[in-house]
Amino acid sequence: YKLNALGPLPNTYSNNPQQKLLFRVLFELICNVETFQEMLQQSTIVIFFIYNSQNSERVYEHLGGAPRRRKLYCATKYHLQIHPNGKIDGSLEENNPYSIMEITAVDVGVVAIKGLFSGRYLAMNDKGRLYASELFNKECEFVERIHELGYNTYASRHHSTDAKRQWYVSINGKGRPRRGFKTRSTDKASLFLPRVLGHKDHEMVRRLRESQSAHHHTHPHSGRERRRRRHRSRRGKDDHLTTTHTLTARTTRT
Repeated sequence: YKLNALGPLPNTYSNNPQQKLLFRVLFELICNVETFQEMLQQSTIVIFFIYNSQNSERVYEHLGGAPRRRKLYCATKYHLQIHPNGKIDGSLEENNPYSIMEITAVDVGVVAIKGLFSGRYLAMNDKGRLYASELFNKECEFVERIHELGYNTYASRHHSTDAKRQWYVSINGKGRPRRGFKTRSTDKASLFLPRVLGHKDHEMVRRLRESQSAHHHTHPHSGRERRRRRHRSRRGKDDHLTTTHTLTARTTRT
């Protein structure tokens, strides 16, 4: 068979006929090892992957959809973590809640990285410093590229030295973030392996969802009730002022 697989294989089953054919052939080959060896000897299987023409890196082509929950494990042996106070650093802990990220595609090959437990977005300012933003903005957009070894790099979409020198998310050997203009795509500190969540991680996420759901049911209209109380307080003050002015006017007439 001659196959042409356009880009990396998706995480879920696709309706693309070429990808369907690829899945079918690979499945048949796995089921019949002898046939697979014969076909390899005859060189009848040709699988082409399209790489980025500039740096031989594959690019994610997915758009939208549910966020991918991952832990970004740096080649320097630190997990990237986002704190609620806006701090960005690395952690050596295997099960740290602030290391659980939600990675969402916002454009072709561009993602937003959000700390699930901190509720903040990873961002890089025009000075190359990493910080955690409460609200999503353009500094929260990162170009995600997959290297051949399976590691990913995340470069700021809007900030760079020039067209050829991008600024990357980077965690050094001490677990501290590096300034963007000091980074390279080939540095160990800039290479991240998206790890699937383990059992303990899923348990922490489940407890977080339960606590959020319980808080919502306990205080379903907390914001609305506060507004009503402020409105009643203002009405009470207005009524009191009106009564005071009326009594003052009557006293003056008398």
